[in-house]
Amino acid sequence: MKKKTAVVALVGVLALLSTSCLFSMQGFAVLKGQIKAGEKTTAQFILHPSSTDKLKGFQFVLLGTDRTDAIKTLRPVWGTNGAFGGPVKMLGSSALPGAMAIADCTSGGISFSDLSGFTWKGYLTPNEVGNRGKPAKQVIVQGGVKALADSDDALANIAGVTGVWVDDGDGLVNSADSFLCTGIAITNVFVKGAAA
Repeated sequence: MKKKTAVVALVGVLALLSTSCLFSMQGFAVLKGQIKAGEKTTAQFILHPSSTDKLKGFQFVLLGTDRTDAIKTLRPVWGTNGAFGGPVKMLGSSALPGAMAIADCTSGGISFSDLSGFTWKGYLTPNEVGNRGKPAKQVIVQGGVKALADSDDALANIAGVTGVWVDDGDGLVNSADSFLCTGIAITNVFVKGAAA
């Protein structure tokens, strides 16, 4: 039994190493600085491969906000610029944010578990994505930010996280998996309330 556990652990380590340099975040922005109640704008990630090695893995995106009373985030599309298998709608994963917090995913010295006060929605690419070993090429991922129709004036922080999900072999997202964060960023949008 110990030998089998050691083999599974080794496979996990090898999978982690082979996917550790897929897509790094180059930028994250909400494309409008202000929206009115009921309106929406785009939350955009710009990513690029960070290795000339040809690697493959499931990519994830998280969108979070500290003002669910004013806005909601909407499902992203991977590769809206037609790059790296896109465009394709990402799949929602309600288990992803909680599993990542337990696994303590970090990027650039920022820990995902330290981002308090945010409500998160997690998304995964439906299939593994290859980086084709082309670090000069970009892939754009676009989600949405929509102001609630009955919102008051509000300054809402929007956070974006990108990375790679490495399954432990059971096909389910959980805290036994590995999560490699390749970018964490926070920006904001002002909501002009319905009563204003």
